[in-house]
Amino acid sequence: MSKPEGFDLVERARALQPLITRDADEIERTRRLTPAVTQALIENGLYRALLPKSLGGTEAPLQAFMQMQEEVAKADASTAWCLGQCSVCAMTAAYLDRDTAEQIFNTPPGILAWGAIAHEVKVVPGGYMANARWDFASGSRQASWLGAHVRVVEADGTPRKKADGSPEIRTILFPATSATLYDV
Repeated sequence: MSKPEGFDLVERARALQPLITRDADEIERTRRLTPAVTQALIENGLYRALLPKSLGGTEAPLQAFMQMQEEVAKADASTAWCLGQCSVCAMTAAYLDRDTAEQIFNTPPGILAWGAIAHEVKVVPGGYMANARWDFASGSRQASWLGAHVRVVEADGTPRKKADGSPEIRTILFPATSATLYDV
């Protein structure tokens, strides 16, 4: 009998339970995944569960993804939460041009975390300038890229509007190395 598609992710998550359980107190104390847990999740392809196959991901069915998450959560709910947040962010790869998706998801560690829509980007020659302090989602400490939805303002500070009068919203992705992370 063959295993359902993506079931190997469930088995890999189950195999990681002793490590995650061992590090759970440290994860809680420091409010971030330990390097050992992060590396194990990466090496076992768990962050790539929802990444499109065209980029080397598993593109797992949601049932297998949720079962994988459940196995991780049995060991530590915070680890499952961070893994889930970043795994869902990987689905954005399907909407990016190939080179950008490769740069974000196939350059180690290849993890994207997301922030809230609370800020603006200013139009500048050649693109946009973001200079704000965001509250980022769980998983940002192990992410190599960060993303956020932002309102666009013109160089003079005037909010850019769409044809229907609503604010123009853009999605921005940027290397985590270009951000300063503060402990909140």
